[in-house]
Amino acid sequence: DGRVVCAGGDGNGEGDGDCEGFNLSSVETWERPGQGVLNATGTGRSLPAMSDIRSGCKACVLSDGRFAVLGGRNDTGWCLSDCEALTIFDIARPSSWSSVTIDAHSPSSLSPQSTDSTVSMFVPAVALAGDWQPMSSMHVRRERFACAAIAKCVIVAGGVRHNSAEVYDEGLDRWLRLPCALPVNEMLYGMGCTLL
Repeated sequence: DGRVVCAGGDGNGEGDGDCEGFNLSSVETWERPGQGVLNATGTGRSLPAMSDIRSGCKACVLSDGRFAVLGGRNDTGWCLSDCEALTIFDIARPSSWSSVTIDAHSPSSLSPQSTDSTVSMFVPAVALAGDWQPMSSMHVRRERFACAAIAKCVIVAGGVRHNSAEVYDEGLDRWLRLPCALPVNEMLYGMGCTLL
């Protein structure tokens, strides 16, 4: 439906690129502006937090539309095998327009005191809510692995300290180990993945 969902992550809050300061359990969406809306930047919204803090996790959309988050590392440094899925639903509310001012000296912050640039945003008549449900855990604790969803299955491969692969069957809510390993001897992690 065009929404972008971001979940978890890590950082130190100082913007210097060192990603060891804190980990997140937060979940946010970004929606593009409605058709015909001028000078709008889209709408960012918070969703219910995940049940665990996750950094290095992967996410995908399941065939039934749920947003699944898999594995990662928690705030104590433990790699996770557990998975959870978020059902996102809309709640009706009145529509409105909102104006915010963006400080040109700090583009990442919204500043009502600045007069540099004002942007109007339309707040649609629906709010987002969600409900997290646990999924079966992977056989292997994984972080920074590859993940792809296709044909009611989720395939994961690699990760820190792993070259194995497994597949999640949505209908059975279970993970199956795949009989082949990635073509490296020890591990493959931090890789990107997409379906062609």
